[in-house]
Amino acid sequence: MATLGVVGSGLIGAFIAKSLCRGGHSIHAFDRDERRLAALEEGITGHVLDVSLEHPVESLQADAWVNALPGEFGAALRFEWMTRGQRVVDLSFTREDARELHAIALEHGGSLVLDAGIAPGLSNLMLARSQSELGPLDKGVIRVGGIPLEPDEEWSYMAPFSPADVIEEYEREVRLVEDGRIVRTPALGRRHIVDFSGMTDGVLGSLEAFLTDGLRSLLDNIESQILEEYTLRWPGHIERFIELQNTGDLEGEERAGTISELLAAWEFDSSRPECTILQVEALTASQRQEWVVFDTGSEEDSSMARTTGLVTVALVEEMLAGSIPEGVHAPETLEVEGMLRRICERMSREGVMIRGSF
Repeated sequence: MATLGVVGSGLIGAFIAKSLCRGGHSIHAFDRDERRLAALEEGITGHVLDVSLEHPVESLQADAWVNALPGEFGAALRFEWMTRGQRVVDLSFTREDARELHAIALEHGGSLVLDAGIAPGLSNLMLARSQSELGPLDKGVIRVGGIPLEPDEEWSYMAPFSPADVIEEYEREVRLVEDGRIVRTPALGRRHIVDFSGMTDGVLGSLEAFLTDGLRSLLDNIESQILEEYTLRWPGHIERFIELQNTGDLEGEERAGTISELLAAWEFDSSRPECTILQVEALTASQRQEWVVFDTGSEEDSSMARTTGLVTVALVEEMLAGSIPEGVHAPETLEVEGMLRRICERMSREGVMIRGSF
C-alpha cells in the first residue's frame, strides 16, 4: 500500500482519489473547497488547500502525487515537487518549458508525467504506437469531446472540468503541424462535421470539430507532415461562442460578466446523460490506423471522470511499479506498447469502449 496525495477534488480529482483508495492505497485529498472534501468517499483523508501558501502540500510525505488542479494553480506545485524529488502524475495544463523542469527533476531525483489524461494523454500514446508501427506519418488527427448525450436549445454543453480552462482552450492560439513544420493559427478554425454514428453504435450522430491547442508535446515528439487536434461539440455550440467574441462581450469590462454567465450556463449536471468520445487517426500513404474511445459514464461517475481518471490511475500504478524513470516525461516518450495495452485493459475492465489495435 502506498501513501498518495491527490491535489484537486473536482469531478475528475475525486474520481481518481476514490479509485486509488479502492485499489488499496492510503489517500490524502487536497482542495480549497471544504464541501468537496466532505463529499469524498469514506477512507480518504481530506485537507483544506491554500494555494497562496509558499508550500501548500509540504505536510504530507507521499509516495506519489496527482496534480488535478486547474491550469492557473498547477504550475507552482510542479516546481515544488520536483525540487523535493517527488513522483507526480500531472493532469493540470502545462504552460511552462518542460526542459527546465526536467533538469530540476533530474537534479533532485523527481519524476513527473505531464498531460496524464485522455487527450492529451491516452491520445499521445496511441499516436506514438502508430509511429512505432508505421514509421513517420503523413497525417495524425485527434478529435475529442465531452458532451451531453442529447443537444438542447442553449449551449448543448456541460463542462466536465474547470470551465475557465474550457474558455482558455477556445481562446488560446493553436499550434499544429503543416508540411512538417509547426505553425500557429487562431483557435476554433477548420470547422467540419464528423458522423460518429458508426463509431458509437448509433448513440451519437454528427458532431462539429474545431481546432484547439491540444497537441503540446506531440509537436516535438511525433514525426508527421500534418498533425492536428480538434475539440468536438454538438453543432451550433461553437458558433454561439464565436458570436460572443464578435460582439465584444469577451473583451474589456464586459468580459468578467460574460465569463460568469458562461460558467453558470456550463455547470455540470450529474443527472443529465453525457458521454466522452475520442478518435485518433494515423495515416501514411498506404496505411491507416484508427482508435475510438467512447463512454457514457456509470451510475457513480461521469464519462470524463472515468476516461480521464482511469488513465491517470493507471499511470500512478506504473510510477509506483518503477516503470517511469526520473525526469519529466510526456506520455508518448514512455514505453508505449506495454503501457498502452495495460491502460486500455484497465479501461475496458471498467466498461469503457475502446476499439483499435492495442
